[in-house]
Amino acid sequence: MGFSVLNRVTYKMALVPLANHIFFLAQFMTVSYVFIYSTTLYVRYKRGYVTQEMLDVPKKTLVLAGMFEAVGLTLGLLGASGLPGAVLPVFSQLTLLWQLFLSYSLLGKKYPFTQLVGIAMVAVGVGTAAIPGDSSVTLNVSSCATYLIVYILSLGFPSVATIFKEKVFKDAKATLGTDLDIFVVNTFSSMFQGIGVLLFLPVISRLQGVSFRNIPSYMSEGFYCFIGQGSTYGVDSTGAPFFPLLYVGMNLAFNISVLRLLRSTSSVISSMVLSSTIPLTILAFMVHLPLLPAPRPVGPMFWPGVGILFLGLGIYNFHKAGPSKEKEG
Repeated sequence: MGFSVLNRVTYKMALVPLANHIFFLAQFMTVSYVFIYSTTLYVRYKRGYVTQEMLDVPKKTLVLAGMFEAVGLTLGLLGASGLPGAVLPVFSQLTLLWQLFLSYSLLGKKYPFTQLVGIAMVAVGVGTAAIPGDSSVTLNVSSCATYLIVYILSLGFPSVATIFKEKVFKDAKATLGTDLDIFVVNTFSSMFQGIGVLLFLPVISRLQGVSFRNIPSYMSEGFYCFIGQGSTYGVDSTGAPFFPLLYVGMNLAFNISVLRLLRSTSSVISSMVLSSTIPLTILAFMVHLPLLPAPRPVGPMFWPGVGILFLGLGIYNFHKAGPSKEKEG
């Protein structure tokens, strides 16, 4: 839960010095993850924690997961850069609904009515708790419409990727008789995510208002902003490189912890656990944080929303009846 809160907070901080260089940050993160994950995988393979059978699992699903993550990561960074940090938790609840729909349609999972009520209450509770207490925090749709649409669309892509990863874990356990090492999934999905980011480069550059031929200079400027030397290009890069690197580190730890949770539970349960941390994230945004605007008090519906959230979690866990049924056919 701590990694989830820190990931969301540092996410918003990292976007301040790199708001105009989203693609550079996304590509830097992807390259860093591939290096760290593959190095860790190699060490675990040499020590016998990872078997050759694990490395030989079919990669098709991981290719798809990586590609969807590439789109979700880049669009998410772009959308969040133009939205107030306090409203992100509200819209992020669409992830939970995506997970529910996709786990049913792609994995064939069925949920009892009481669990569906619990899931809905979690989403409503978080959304209620996230209602700002200051009218000045409310979203100005006319000025943020594009960013809002991009951010909402970005939530669907990692939801699909998570479903694919859940399927990989499920199929591998059925075939190998043991849990698949998470670094096998992380390494290959991150590798294909990096390839996906490069493939979508023309589209991404257009979203950032950069022509394809100006990408080399854009990347150069992004690098200087990342290391805190944006003044070379007349750009304010206050906070770099500390906060971008802090976000990369927190996101790395967060991804590993979430994948461990996904392997032992399911995509929907993972999303519900992450949703339960959002009130803590809202409280975190209520204190003075470097680079971010002055904090504002929580809304009058914050604590009622928290109550609804935990009531929803209780209802969901009250009816935890056996394994989920799967659709036949």
